Amino acid sequence: LAFADVIASLLLGSKDYKTLVIIVLLTSSVTSISAILLTVKRVKRQPIQVLVANLFGLGVQVPVSLWLVVTMEEKLLGMLVGIFSGSLVILIIHWVMSRSIINYRLNIKLLKKLFKYGIHIVPMEILSLSNKNISQIILRSLSGFNSLGVYSISARFSLPLKSVVDAIAYAYTGFFFQTVKEDKDYSKKLRISASMYVFFISYLWVGVSIWGQELMLIITPVQFHEGVRYIPVISMV
Repeated sequence: LAFADVIASLLLGSKDYKTLVIIVLLTSSVTSISAILLTVKRVKRQPIQVLVANLFGLGVQVPVSLWLVVTMEEKLLGMLVGIFSGSLVILIIHWVMSRSIINYRLNIKLLKKLFKYGIHIVPMEILSLSNKNISQIILRSLSGFNSLGVYSISARFSLPLKSVVDAIAYAYTGFFFQTVKEDKDYSKKLRISASMYVFFISYLWVGVSIWGQELMLIITPVQFHEGVRYIPVISMV
């Protein structure tokens, strides 16, 4: 946070965007803490709790983003504040669900062990974060913040599908290893599961693509209506 103005100057070309950088850094911090609690849910295979947290987060993020971007015309700032609000709600819900197992004592030995096991993941996480945001960076560079605002509003309508996909993905690792270990005919079971997943997600994608467009036309002003064509593509990604 202390170097937010420097980061803004290097990445965005002006210190005027310091506030945006601060919000992004705060969101990253909140998301990182949530990821730790999310790992607990993943180990215990609790996809329903993950889904509930994500849906509550969406219930805050989408209205806040729409209100700030559409009504208050805050554009990129509104989008970032909406994301931060949703991430904070998800963190609070995960904390409430996991508070009984949280230990607030500092354990240096455990920190060293976590660092040893986790440091190799950092490059992958940086690459993943870059991959998620590169489209927005390119869009801002080529078309400006107005087009980025339209894109971000379109992306909000694809988030329900993303929440379902994330919840299933977090639970799948444990399901996969348990199936391979305990089921002799595990390949058949995994094939059936994969087929059901593809059918279910495809069904949801069609619904989001159709009804998301109609909903966007209803609740957003005319200047955002061009973004309806982005919803099927963003939902698929």
